[in-house]
Amino acid sequence: MIFLPINQNRSHWYLAVINTKKQEIHVLDSLGIQLQEREELKYTLKQIEQCLELASIEFQSSSWPDYKVASWKVTQVEEIPKQTDMSSCGLFMIKYLEHWTGEKLNEQFTQVSLAPLFSLFQ
Repeated sequence: MIFLPINQNRSHWYLAVINTKKQEIHVLDSLGIQLQEREELKYTLKQIEQCLELASIEFQSSSWPDYKVASWKVTQVEEIPKQTDMSSCGLFMIKYLEHWTGEKLNEQFTQVSLAPLFSLFQ
């Protein structure tokens, strides 16, 4: 898996995960913003795809046959903890990164359980 912290319009963080086994992109967003609004993700995936294609010329690897990540299915992960304010998206994104297995979160958390972390950044 390749974890991509994505910043949307310099105001919101979410996590995109390139799942190479499933050949799909998982989006974990603490606000649950709809997929059609993800122009920054489309751009990032296109850039990664170009880099992978250039690298494949050099390294001829058969373990990952499809480098066209920009055309892979994008799946919004719905069953994840959501933020209840408008400022904790970065901490949620870090927790998603820390606990995403490729299928689910291996630890559950809430806005309340993250409260001690908020005080570190205020």
